[in-house]
Amino acid sequence: VRLGQVERAVEAYTHAIDAYAEAGLHNNAIALCNKVLRLAPTRDEVTLRLGQISAAQGFFADARESFLRYAERMQRAGRLDDAGRGRTAPRHAG
Repeated sequence: VRLGQVERAVEAYTHAIDAYAEAGLHNNAIALCNKVLRLAPTRDEVTLRLGQISAAQGFFADARESFLRYAERMQRAGRLDDAGRGRTAPRHAG
């Protein structure tokens, strides 16, 4: 990022998100998702991944926000099949 290669950095961060999640370092993965979305807010796949990781960690309000943001973007883009992926957020009983 400091070198002005934002797209390259975003790609590296995106790969690191999955590596952190697979290693069980979910807070690190969430932090990187947020960093990517600050740099490239239209990265819808990262918005969806943020929702998935947040839900897995029990951060249901954050997960719901991410899933809804993803679903709305997919709906606006006419990608209705993908929009449904963001509306299948796990429901919290509490």
